[in-house]
Amino acid sequence: MSTVLKKILSILLTRPKRLLQQDFRYRVFFIFKSIIPKKTLKKGTKAYFYFDVTTIAQYDNRTGVQRVIRSFYNELSKLVASSKKYDLVLVSCTAFTKGYQVLNISNNEFGNFKYTHKNINPSNGDIFFSLDQALIEQLQHAAELKRFSEKGCRVILTVYDLLPIQLPDCFPPEVSGIFDQWLKRMAEFSEFLCDSETVASDTKKYIYEHFPHINHLNIVWFYPGANFLGNISTTGITESQEIYLKKTQCFDFNFILVGTVEPRKGHKVVLNAFKQIWKDEKNVSLCFIGKKGWMVDSLVAEIEEQARLNNNFFYFSNASDYFLEKAYSCSDAVIISSKNEGFGLPIIEAAFRNKRIIANDIPIFREVGPKGTYFIDFTNDDTSYRGLSHFLTKPSSPCNMNILTWESSVKLALEKLNINLYG
Repeated sequence: MSTVLKKILSILLTRPKRLLQQDFRYRVFFIFKSIIPKKTLKKGTKAYFYFDVTTIAQYDNRTGVQRVIRSFYNELSKLVASSKKYDLVLVSCTAFTKGYQVLNISNNEFGNFKYTHKNINPSNGDIFFSLDQALIEQLQHAAELKRFSEKGCRVILTVYDLLPIQLPDCFPPEVSGIFDQWLKRMAEFSEFLCDSETVASDTKKYIYEHFPHINHLNIVWFYPGANFLGNISTTGITESQEIYLKKTQCFDFNFILVGTVEPRKGHKVVLNAFKQIWKDEKNVSLCFIGKKGWMVDSLVAEIEEQARLNNNFFYFSNASDYFLEKAYSCSDAVIISSKNEGFGLPIIEAAFRNKRIIANDIPIFREVGPKGTYFIDFTNDDTSYRGLSHFLTKPSSPCNMNILTWESSVKLALEKLNINLYG
């Protein structure tokens, strides 16, 4: 049974409602549109730089990875525009149709893709570059990607983290096996770009320990840009959110935790720690901002049934960029309690806004956290409570850091990959 069918079967058995979600319907629609017979893209006077947009072309749900893809492409397209060596070509595929097909952008708007019904046939000197997390699609096209590599086309894929392997209990049951299979198969012919030094080190260690037959592998790292932070792309604020913003003036200290509610994000230990802090009669507030993720039905139910909800504890599952900026502005400290991350964008977001940062004491946060980050062991309720209580006796100072622009980030990635667009 193929990887695709195994995943669908797993979803049917464990998460049948997933098949009713909007992005899943868009994927099915995309597959049908891709069935139309295709011609082959003709070779031009320059080499092709194929930029994979498989997932974002099917459905843009504005995840962190998709923000990375969009921002990276915007800067890369400017650089390639003056290149005499490469032409930039957008490509995508599906798990049920054969080949990567060429997409054009309609009205010069990234995300508004138009089908050309042309497949690609890379040759020596071309580059296939993917920032996407299209694991299923890439596994289904593994033989073709390997053929690209054998013909002299560099195949460069991205590893954002090893979380499905490191924290398998925090993901749906099928994810860990798929990720392990993807990493093993792709490592046979691909190069990997990682989003931090920690992830690059973890990836090398895992591959060499678990797949010893793979001994020639190019793994490099870069830091994603962050100058898209603070952009207001969605507006609107609810009555309950307005009440929360006003109530923050009544507390001695306001804490927020921003991010999708997932098992690995640490919401439960933080909430339990604050229950004890409130018993100590501390006049502080805690606010969770983030949509409901997977495997957290009982946790979200517990959150929504809290006696202190909308008193000194708040939860908003839907938040516009406008409200999020207001919430950051009213906060005194940002808590980042994740068990693990690939890059740690929440830390960068907090530092960008000159906020006090309380972060879990893990390697990636030590790597990317700015000076002044207050580290706490969020392993359990007790260490979390003691760390937060100590913080309240002597709060740290607000953090700030120089934000890496996407222009610099793209140039860094190309330099690490030894890609010269002009030479």
